[in-house]
Amino acid sequence: MRSTIFLMLAVAIGARADMFAQGGVAASKFVENVEKGKGGNLFIVFSDRTRVAAPRRKDWHKKDGPTFYDEPAIASDRQTVGWLVNFKNSDTSYDIPLSLMIYRSGYLIREAGDGFMISEWHFWAGGKEVVYHSGTVHGDGADHSTRVDIATGKVLATYMGVLDENSPDWAKPTK
Repeated sequence: MRSTIFLMLAVAIGARADMFAQGGVAASKFVENVEKGKGGNLFIVFSDRTRVAAPRRKDWHKKDGPTFYDEPAIASDRQTVGWLVNFKNSDTSYDIPLSLMIYRSGYLIREAGDGFMISEWHFWAGGKEVVYHSGTVHGDGADHSTRVDIATGKVLATYMGVLDENSPDWAKPTK
């Protein structure tokens, strides 16, 4: 009887540890898709068909706040989602992406950006890191690439210059 109880307890603890290793969401539930909605909103669709609105930034309704979300992507861990946040720009007739939001387990866990327009971004290291490329709106040929640890927000590496075959693998755009 005791061995059965200990076995059940060990299985439960192992399942709970696996759940936390996956970012707090049970491994059986994963992100299946991200859908664009009206008004610049995004909806995260899980494998159990749960559909959750992507959390909005606190400054969403401010005059100089974000205007819409764009370019969503799902990390290979199928638990982490990211998207660009666009803002009005007084120097252009169109809105520009200035911020990158990272979501996991029902929460915005990280925001990345350096104040310049983000031209491209992608997950790296199985969703543990994110890479974004930023620069001036009309480009001056000197893109700035930044690799960030999602858990801590620490900048792990930067690369300045035109991206080509000599660039670090992490900096090369995925598109």
